[in-house]
Amino acid sequence: MKVVAFNGSPRKGGNTHIAIQTVFDELGKKDIETEEVWLYDNKINGCTACYTCINTKDCKCTQKDDFNTLFSKVYGIDPLICKLCGSPMRIVAFIIDPEQVNKILRHLIKTGKSPPGLDPSSLN
Repeated sequence: MKVVAFNGSPRKGGNTHIAIQTVFDELGKKDIETEEVWLYDNKINGCTACYTCINTKDCKCTQKDDFNTLFSKVYGIDPLICKLCGSPMRIVAFIIDPEQVNKILRHLIKTGKSPPGLDPSSLN
């Protein structure tokens, strides 16, 4: 199994990275392969609504950027398996709102599971 996290923050080593690494540390204990992808390091153009991706079998964007490579990582990973029902799951959303990331980090602090190296005063 492999888990890929898409990090949209431009701050390497920031709170989003710390949160991702905290999850990856736990996954590593179960010998699950992980990869953090920095979106900031990739060129991604805005959608032009040409619908080529919808109208072709390969579902690829025609723009000359890094989107197709990144998108293939989502469908190239092993599916997650629900421990309750055994059904396969896919990643369908990203957390990109800094306020929501901060809420998650504050919750981890409250529950005593603060990510290592996290400075609580850095949370706005």
